[in-house]
Amino acid sequence: AGGRNDVVEIPVTLANVNGLVSAAFTVTFDASVLRPVGAVRGNLTPGWSLAANPDLAGELRVTMASPGGAVAGAGSLATLQFEVIGEPGVNSTLQLSAVALNDGTIPVETGDGSVAVNVVYDISGRVTYWYGDRPVPGVSLTLRGDRTFAGTSSADGAFRVIGADAGDYVLGLAKSDEANGIGALDASLVLRHDAGLMLLSGGAAVAADVNRSGAVTAMDAFYILQKAVDLIGLPFPGAGRVWDFDPASRGIDQLVGDLTGQDFTAILIGDVTGNWGAEPDPVRALALAEERSQGNFLSLRRQELPDGAARWWVVADLGQDDLYALDLILTPSGGGSLEEVQTRVADGAASFSLASNAAGAGSLRVAMASAVPVHGFVPLLRIELPVGEEVQFGLASFQANEGQVALSADLGGLRLDQDRDGDGLSDWSEVLAGTDALSGESRLRMLGVELLTDGRKRVRWSSIPGRSYHVQFKHSLADGDWSGLDESIPAAGETTSAEDPAASGQRFYRVVLQE
Repeated sequence: AGGRNDVVEIPVTLANVNGLVSAAFTVTFDASVLRPVGAVRGNLTPGWSLAANPDLAGELRVTMASPGGAVAGAGSLATLQFEVIGEPGVNSTLQLSAVALNDGTIPVETGDGSVAVNVVYDISGRVTYWYGDRPVPGVSLTLRGDRTFAGTSSADGAFRVIGADAGDYVLGLAKSDEANGIGALDASLVLRHDAGLMLLSGGAAVAADVNRSGAVTAMDAFYILQKAVDLIGLPFPGAGRVWDFDPASRGIDQLVGDLTGQDFTAILIGDVTGNWGAEPDPVRALALAEERSQGNFLSLRRQELPDGAARWWVVADLGQDDLYALDLILTPSGGGSLEEVQTRVADGAASFSLASNAAGAGSLRVAMASAVPVHGFVPLLRIELPVGEEVQFGLASFQANEGQVALSADLGGLRLDQDRDGDGLSDWSEVLAGTDALSGESRLRMLGVELLTDGRKRVRWSSIPGRSYHVQFKHSLADGDWSGLDESIPAAGETTSAEDPAASGQRFYRVVLQE
């Protein structure tokens, strides 16, 4: 017996045979119930040659011959294979004819067999994504009971598991591919949830707990950033799977008929925003293009350092848009290696977590995320190159908040040459100084020179915490080079001072940022 679409195997057995070296026989059957597939040798005939002709209408002809020795005893001469194509509940008689053992020299009595088509059932449903109800294809479904049956969801998310006998089953799912859509914005949502700034629930919360600890924490954000730049693969550590499903499985008690509506919700672990499978919105794309023309940009510019090293800056002008996450792919040119390249968040992005990967195929991947957004004119990233490294970078691709914030690319950093706050310093100079390029009050300037009672002088200037400065002097403005006080002076606050130990003589002072 077998269910529809099953392949059944029917043994042709012999008993009390002696000296057998060849055999031939024909099996007739109901062609509306069975379709012949072929035949294989039985346990009596290992090593024998076998030929089967399944192309005869309602018949299967089999011929066999020994390569040398004769066989004797009882067992299987051959096993016939048929696909069940009949309707449930019907059967087909299998009748042996034209049987010839050793060309008819061994007499034989034959007996008929039969195959019944079991009454079987189908189980169907649909797999859709947790956000946007998008269909999820390629999900493997397995129906386990006394026997196991399988199916796969199609392009519209629909699936059908066919040919199951009556009984109790569990229907489970699995998928490990098509894991696109995990980026820095997902990490930002996790950080915001962990900080209590927002509450993730439903599919977003399931996707956010990537290590399956039972809670959404900053550790999940760390893993998501690592995945965003391909420092780790999937599944996430502790997850054990790439996709989750709701429900995880369905128990089916006493299957006695076709079962429909067995739907599942799919969740890609790590895709907290739910952008998996989302098609680009042409209206939104046009709006983004219009917004880009209004001035917001992402600049990439190189700074040469005095010691022969170099630093690349990534600077954004976000306008009023809040930036929570940035995904970047930078492509190097001009030779050199990325092995010793180091990436660091810039002052304007101090609240951001950062992951980078320079081990990819000719690219530097960067992902940044924060629970607290930044806006306006913001230095975001510093890329440190060692002495003598001549790598030039280009922007291969970038997404701010998964494309929700519109930015145009300023590859040469030329837009940083403007002075938008009118303080006499270019925006680029203010990036290097750490001052606010949009505020004329924020700039590096001398605050005064104080003459102390013992004749020493104290120089005061505005400063940026964390930056270091050199105080330089001349005895006359007509002198040539400036001389410097010995040490570099780190700033701890918005005002910094240094004392000149020289107790006599006129001096002119200036303060220089240590790059």
